[in-house]
Amino acid sequence: MPFDAHRAYQHVQRLAFPRRTGSEGARQAADYVAAEFARLGLAVEREPFTFSSLPQRAGKGGLLMLGLALLGASLLIEPSPWGAVVLALGSLGLLPLLTRWNRGVEKLFSWGPQQPGENVLARWGPDGAAAEIVLLAHYDSKSQTFPLALRVVQVQVTLLLMLAVVSLILASALRGPPVVAPAWLKGGTLGVGGLLLLLALGRTGNRSPGALDNASGVAVLLELARSLTASRVGGLKFTFLATDAEEEGLAGALRYIQRHAAEHDRWRTFFLNLDLVGDEGPLRIVSRYGLPPLSTGRRLTVALKEAAQEMGVPVREVYLPLGAGTDQIPLAAWGFEAVTLQHWRWFGPVLAVHSPQDTADHVSPAALRETGEVVWRMIEKSALTSGSSPSPRGKEEGGGN
Repeated sequence: MPFDAHRAYQHVQRLAFPRRTGSEGARQAADYVAAEFARLGLAVEREPFTFSSLPQRAGKGGLLMLGLALLGASLLIEPSPWGAVVLALGSLGLLPLLTRWNRGVEKLFSWGPQQPGENVLARWGPDGAAAEIVLLAHYDSKSQTFPLALRVVQVQVTLLLMLAVVSLILASALRGPPVVAPAWLKGGTLGVGGLLLLLALGRTGNRSPGALDNASGVAVLLELARSLTASRVGGLKFTFLATDAEEEGLAGALRYIQRHAAEHDRWRTFFLNLDLVGDEGPLRIVSRYGLPPLSTGRRLTVALKEAAQEMGVPVREVYLPLGAGTDQIPLAAWGFEAVTLQHWRWFGPVLAVHSPQDTADHVSPAALRETGEVVWRMIEKSALTSGSSPSPRGKEEGGGN
C-alpha cells in the first residue's frame, strides 16, 4: 500500500501548534499546506473568504433561550401547570433548529462584522471522470473552556435530563396531582436550565496545538495527495481541500461549497472529510447527525465500510453527537454525499481535544496508516463509479442555486 504513515506523522509534528482562524499560526499552517501541494507539482488555489461569528452567537442565544424557557417553566409548575407545559414543549421545538443545519442560517455568515479565513486546495485528475472525490480536512484549531469530550457529554446529559423534565411536567399537568413533588420537579428544571446556561457561557481561545483535532486529518490529506498523484490512480478526479474556520461554525466548508457547488456533479461527487483520525481504536464513519437524525452519505458509507472490512479494520458507522459539528454538515445540506472519517477511542487523547494537551505525542502513526489505507482501498476498488443516478436523498435536499 503506497500510503506512508511516517510521512503523515511528520506532518502532524510540523502542524501541532495553536492556529485559530485569523491568527499567525493559521497563516503558517495555510502556507505549509500550500507548499506541500506545490511540492507535489499541483496547482495551488488559495481562496480567502470572510465570515461572521453571528451564527455561533445565535447558537449560544438558542441555548440561552432553552435555559430561560425551562427556568420559566420551573416557576410556573405550581401556579400554572399548563403554562409550564407550553414553555417546556416550546423548548423542545427549538431542538431541530439548534441541531440540524438550516440553509437560512447561512445568510447569517454574511451579516455583521466579518473575520478573515482562507481555504487551500489543489485538483488532480481528468475532467469528465466517472466520479470525483473531494478529500478535505480542516487545518484550524481552538481551545475552549470545556474540552470537546466534556462539552459533548454535557450536551447529551442535558438533553436527556431535559426530555425527562419535560415529560414529568406534561404528566403532572395531565394527571392533576404532580407525578413528583413540585419542589423536586422545580429543582430538576432549574438544574437543566442552569446546565444550558453554562454551555452557552463557554469561551474560545487559541491555546490548543490541535494535533488530533485536526493536524491528524491534514496529515492524512497531504499524504493521500502525495501517494495518489505518485501512483497515477486513473478514472477518478480528486480535489484536495484544507478548510479554515471549521472551529468557527464550519465557515470554510460553507464558503467552499457556495463558491464551487456548480462545478461538482451532485450524483458523482463525494466529499470525504478527515477529522480526528489520529488515535487508536476503531475507524468511525460519521454518516448521520442532528435531531431527528439525518443521513448524509449512504453510498460513500457503504464503500468505506466494504473497504475496511476487506482489510480487517474494525469499523463503525456512527451518529454525530449533539454538541459537535464537522465540515460534512453544510456540504450535505447542499445536496452532496458527505461523511466524516474518524479514528479514536473512548477515554483516550480525544479527551484532550480543544485543550492545550492536544499534542503530537498523543497521535498514533498506526491510526494514520489505517485511515489512509482504507481510503486507498476504497479508491482502488472504484466503488463509487457505479450507480451515478440521483439518490432520493439528493433530490430531497438539493440546493445551491
